[in-house]
Amino acid sequence: MTEIVSEIVEILKSSNDLLEVELKILRLFSSLLCEVLGTSLERLDQELVKDADVKVLRRDQRTIQFLFGEVTFKRRLVEETTGCHVYLLDRHLGIKPRKRYSPLLLARVSGLASKGVMRMVASAVNLLTPTSMSHQKVAGVIKEAGARVDNYQRQQEVNDTGKKRNKPAILYLEGDAFSVKQQAFHHNRQIRNLFVHRFQIYEGIRKNGKRRELINRHIISSLDRQQAMKEVSEYLQAHYDLKKTIIISGSDNGSGYEAEVFKELAPDCLKQEHFLDQYHLNRKIQERLSFDSELIKPLKKAVYSWNWDQVTAVLDTAESRITNEDQASQEKQMALRKLKKYLKRNWQYIKPAELRGLKKPNGLGSCESNHRRYTYRLKRQGRSWSKAGLKAMLRIIDAQQNGGLVEAMRFKELAKRFTHQVKDKLSSLKLFEKVQAPHIGVLQGRIVQDAPSSSAIGRLAKIF
Repeated sequence: MTEIVSEIVEILKSSNDLLEVELKILRLFSSLLCEVLGTSLERLDQELVKDADVKVLRRDQRTIQFLFGEVTFKRRLVEETTGCHVYLLDRHLGIKPRKRYSPLLLARVSGLASKGVMRMVASAVNLLTPTSMSHQKVAGVIKEAGARVDNYQRQQEVNDTGKKRNKPAILYLEGDAFSVKQQAFHHNRQIRNLFVHRFQIYEGIRKNGKRRELINRHIISSLDRQQAMKEVSEYLQAHYDLKKTIIISGSDNGSGYEAEVFKELAPDCLKQEHFLDQYHLNRKIQERLSFDSELIKPLKKAVYSWNWDQVTAVLDTAESRITNEDQASQEKQMALRKLKKYLKRNWQYIKPAELRGLKKPNGLGSCESNHRRYTYRLKRQGRSWSKAGLKAMLRIIDAQQNGGLVEAMRFKELAKRFTHQVKDKLSSLKLFEKVQAPHIGVLQGRIVQDAPSSSAIGRLAKIF
């Protein structure tokens, strides 16, 4: 302690201003932390080896990048009684081979990258920490963090099996999709779209001060709709007992998000009520009836009161107000026909909750507004993504939204070891041993001159 104080005093004396003082003190404590942690890790490695029944083979050096700087240390490669070669320190800390970033660094950098572009994240890391990182390294961190989140979620599915499951009276389930530009490679400049499929599960809505928040919200997103549906189904089975639960689902009823799709996700629920999303319904009415804005409000009133006769009357009025002199009359009539078909097709899903014997759904329709957390990061300023990069970023944003990003970085994936016991069991089966064929002696035969002309020898004799 006295030596550190003396060094700081010397820095204060030799510096011209407070800015220089702070820079020198940051460098001092960064180098000191890295040196102390490296020494501590080597001492821990020594204790681990001392307490284990192993044979030391050699000492190898390794460097790990922490938030406060690079830490270099040596640890022992040992051979266990099972014949497995392992670094005890790496296994104890949960450090994977060929990985050089600490879990906290992965969590912080990936968390920043989920809200800003790679170059800005790299600049922030370089300015605020002793760590030096390029935007290419940030992209690598995102992929590594995404893989960790993926492994963590799979392990959670296994761990959650058998736990006590919630039994809510009502559970909300929503789904929707949006498109993201795919990166165009040098051999193919054509821009294509990737579709992100999102589902969210929650138990209701509550007030948090002046704001509202969804209760126990869980979000699942994927580039593969079937994969997303599988994860939703597994999550529901692991966390909920739905035998006495009413599922209230909502969507725009587009392809892949029909009412039947949501029934597949929770087939064992007490009852399911599906609603057409109000945002998409209002947008459809405004688009199709934009040529006669005076009738938009009466039509909405008729739709939300679930009065089909009134809806028909408004649409007939709109049609009668289209004059033949109008050059776009055919387009307007086509728009009205499409609107009528749309309303008729989704009429049963527009039915108000009160008429179904339910309370007004709280929070239904929030899936569309919750797209912003994704679209602001993935779509703004003409951004485009590779499939691998987009998949990793979706995993990171999902983990952030679900409150499990740091926990996922802490997760230790258990190493699978091929022990001598397994080897002995396999060798006892003698699967890979060469089997000697029994010797049956010398084969004997003879060639006769008067062989039948239909036999092989007879046909050979004809040739000669």
